[in-house]
Amino acid sequence: MKSLVEAIYSKYSHDTLPLSFHVVDANQSLPYCLFFFINSTPEYSFNSVSEETEIQFSVFAKTGNAVMEFMSDIKGIYDDCELTVAGYNFVKMERLITTSFQNDFDNESWHGVVTYKVILHKEI
Repeated sequence: MKSLVEAIYSKYSHDTLPLSFHVVDANQSLPYCLFFFINSTPEYSFNSVSEETEIQFSVFAKTGNAVMEFMSDIKGIYDDCELTVAGYNFVKMERLITTSFQNDFDNESWHGVVTYKVILHKEI
């Protein structure tokens, strides 16, 4: 769903939190945000298809307070937003889960998660 990735990028508007799809450069310093598709499920009818896609935004920062602030920014951008997705009619984007925790592997960074469900419709 290249067009959905492009729509996510085009909606993004944050100057201090770099956004990457699926992978981040090994030299990327904190803070940053990574997003990826958890799953995507098509539902077919006679002349159309609906796509339900869960998208996770993972925010990484040095402190829990920074993670919470960046997660709030993500929610401000994407909660109930409208996306323009080439080839599809946008139905909705709704937040499902928000959580944060200290990373176990280094105990020096924090990880926040905001998950959304995006529903798209396409005539076939």
